[in-house]
Amino acid sequence: RIESQPVALPPTVLELGPSHTVPRLPEDPPQVLGYRRVSKREQAKEWKASLTTQTDGMVRYAKEKSLTFDPRHVFEDRFSGENAKDRKAFQAMLGYCQSHQRVRGGAGWILVYRASRWGRFDDPEDAVFWRVTFRELGWQVIYVTTDLTDDLGVRNIVRAAADSSATFERQEIIARAKSGGRKV
Repeated sequence: RIESQPVALPPTVLELGPSHTVPRLPEDPPQVLGYRRVSKREQAKEWKASLTTQTDGMVRYAKEKSLTFDPRHVFEDRFSGENAKDRKAFQAMLGYCQSHQRVRGGAGWILVYRASRWGRFDDPEDAVFWRVTFRELGWQVIYVTTDLTDDLGVRNIVRAAADSSATFERQEIIARAKSGGRKV
């Protein structure tokens, strides 16, 4: 868990504690939301999955797909991706999507940088469970670095590999921590 330094938040953001922020969304629900997550303070500054890198990837993807995306509409957790129940911003996003269900053909989009930012679950099926949960509410979860094709069959194979890779990364992190490597 990361302890954040006190910062003045813009009026478009609510803080749910030191490790979770959610956007103040307009009355008229946006069509595109974002979700970003880091586990450790150091990661928030690294190029590979920093909060800035994640948001920049969402902005690029939205532009390429002609989606209207406001980077202020991003839910953010600075917390482990082990499960979803402890991530307050993830749960707030779920609550928002439950309150603002979309109809088919008018689906909303949730942009996520990559599978490991969605979560490094103990079981890759948990990532699928949460994507399906949001899809049933009319919100499609998109991994902006891997969902590069409109071919559903190919996209499902790539997602399954990405979800499994995120689970494998979690197992490797735990093994390194147990052997005296870096902390979880």
